[in-house]
Amino acid sequence: MKTYLKQLGVATFVFLLAISGAVAQTTKPTAFKFNEKRTFEALKIALESSNVPGFVESALYTVAECKNRYPNFDYSGIMKIVDRVAQKNDNPAIRYKAYLVSMYLTHAPAIQVTPVANADSHEYLFKQIADQLEQRFLAYDGVNPAERNR
Repeated sequence: MKTYLKQLGVATFVFLLAISGAVAQTTKPTAFKFNEKRTFEALKIALESSNVPGFVESALYTVAECKNRYPNFDYSGIMKIVDRVAQKNDNPAIRYKAYLVSMYLTHAPAIQVTPVANADSHEYLFKQIADQLEQRFLAYDGVNPAERNR
């Protein structure tokens, strides 16, 4: 009798597991529309919380990712706050990252950011921006090439 009850219990468990697996496969993920206004408001709040460097750095990364994925949005309001962070934040590392994001927002067509799968840190994004700025803009000496030969 005990073995019969065990077999019945195991069979019931396997049946419920199979049903729950089938139900999980048939449900469709809910697609959310990107809400620019709410996202930018949340980013502004995070950028202005200068007493928490992790929030500010994460917000800077998210601003750069948004610009990469949604280049046609209006970033003028966020840009002012990023510039303020670049000028007035107490942490020099945050100021530098804010400067990089500000340059990326200004010169996005000239800077190609490639996402890295399973990145442990967001440093790759800031490094890509810094490397490309160094190659393209810092090497420029300010002299018009047409006037150089005169």
